[in-house]
Amino acid sequence: MTREFRIPAPNLLNAWLLPGVLLLVAAVAGIAQIRSEPGAGAEGLLGIAIIALGIGWSLRHRSATIEDGRLIVQAGIFSTRRPIAEFDLDAARIVNLNDAPALKPGLKLFGLWLMGYAGGYFWLRDRSTAFVLLTDAARVLVLPDRKGRKVLLSVEQPQTLLDALRAVAPGRGRR
Repeated sequence: MTREFRIPAPNLLNAWLLPGVLLLVAAVAGIAQIRSEPGAGAEGLLGIAIIALGIGWSLRHRSATIEDGRLIVQAGIFSTRRPIAEFDLDAARIVNLNDAPALKPGLKLFGLWLMGYAGGYFWLRDRSTAFVLLTDAARVLVLPDRKGRKVLLSVEQPQTLLDALRAVAPGRGRR
């Protein structure tokens, strides 16, 4: 059985600012180069446009799903598939990251980080590692595993996801 949980949209003003600026720079630079020297620098402009479109695509492709005893989180091209049995669900909690600064992403290891959006693998300020999909810092489900790593998720209904994880966790039985 598959169950999907809605991820709130990132703050569009902040999240789309970088891709929009990149596309604008590519357009202005492209027009200037075409006027001065047709065909010059087209590869660089194409690269900027591809990066901007890739960032935009990543912002739209995000999901959290429970499927076959696994939690599957997709944050653009970055994803994690973790067996639910790995998580310490008794230690899981819902936090506002503004009130828990130790859990905020600190250093990006492999991911995408814009104002209003973070997706991928990060060092947290508490020096643990985590896979994060954050679009709303006010409602974040923190899922620690038994090895000290974490998954941080912004979901519209974090308690519903936590209850669903507990319901399908091996050895816990249905509640």
